[in-house]
Amino acid sequence: MQNQWEDGYNNPQKPIHAMFILAADDPAEMIAVERVVLAELKSIAEILTGERGMNLKKRFSPADPEDGVSVEHFGFVDGRSQPLFLKGQADRETHNGGGSFWDPRAPLSLILLPDPNGTENRSFGSFLVYRKLEQNVRGFRLAEGQLAEELGLPIDLVGAMAVGRFKDGTPLVLQPGGGGRPMANDFNYDGDPDGVASPFQAHIRKTNPRLESVRRGGPFAQSNEEELGHRIARRGIPYGGPLSESNNPDDLPTKGVGLLFFCYQADIWEQFEFMQRFWSNNPGFLQPDFDTKGSLPLPENQRRGSRNYPDATGLDAITGQAIPGQSDPLIGVEAGPPRHWPQAWGKPPKDPVATDFANFVTLKGGEYFFSPCISFLKGLADS
Repeated sequence: MQNQWEDGYNNPQKPIHAMFILAADDPAEMIAVERVVLAELKSIAEILTGERGMNLKKRFSPADPEDGVSVEHFGFVDGRSQPLFLKGQADRETHNGGGSFWDPRAPLSLILLPDPNGTENRSFGSFLVYRKLEQNVRGFRLAEGQLAEELGLPIDLVGAMAVGRFKDGTPLVLQPGGGGRPMANDFNYDGDPDGVASPFQAHIRKTNPRLESVRRGGPFAQSNEEELGHRIARRGIPYGGPLSESNNPDDLPTKGVGLLFFCYQADIWEQFEFMQRFWSNNPGFLQPDFDTKGSLPLPENQRRGSRNYPDATGLDAITGQAIPGQSDPLIGVEAGPPRHWPQAWGKPPKDPVATDFANFVTLKGGEYFFSPCISFLKGLADS
């Protein structure tokens, strides 16, 4: 809801026209460069807002790098599964035992399109979505505990059910505990068609179904190419302070920390917007047998919507967004928190749960941009 947006993002009299992204390994160097850039911009622009992110690291095992691996404020390894565009990246992924169940490679056309202001047939840009996402860490941990108690399951398993991976990155669909395969990315959901190992509402299953949504005559994707075309190149960095790992909920933040989310794509509607609206926010996405009524396919006008079905999946447990009391105008329903969770790893849900496991991430501001080509930027100096 836009009334939750922070000042600087929510002033209709002063819309945001451009964004500068600066990055450095050394914080002191970063601040020095920032001062120079801000001073140079003073004469030509009004700075409406600014954000500072800081990479959070944690070491889960001796196999991890000495400074740890990147995590977000809920404490989970972040950014593990991405479309890969460079041969070297893809080779490293597949040479480590990957590729038989999931191929992470993607064409550059997924994120690049011709830049009309650059050199013809040689210059490309990308659409950029930016979101400031505030994380309610205390709310997430309390809900983890409540759901764990309600299901009679370990709290780390419940957290993995919400995310789809354990904190160290181990995919839940592969095993019921963390460790052993923390960086595994070569998997799909063919062996878990009923969502009893990794629930359908798990964040990584909702946002990267790994060809699970491809159903002939179904409502979501008719081919592998169609589903894979909705992927994004996701980037992001935490903001707001150090990782909070206290066992005392009173010590955990409810606001002021989160993720500065960025993603690149060739088509915002077919990629970021589609993923958020028709996957994450859609309580019907990935429901078993949702593509038929009896034995008949859904009518054509419902194939991108979600009407007339029992609410068995619910919102994406991490990033699903819904306005209480309002139906989404595109999918035609008011999505609620997921109520159906496995009673144990590999066992189907017994009863709907009472715990509201949703809405721990709040959108505080954002904008859509176009990242231009280098030749266009160089040309600005001559204009």
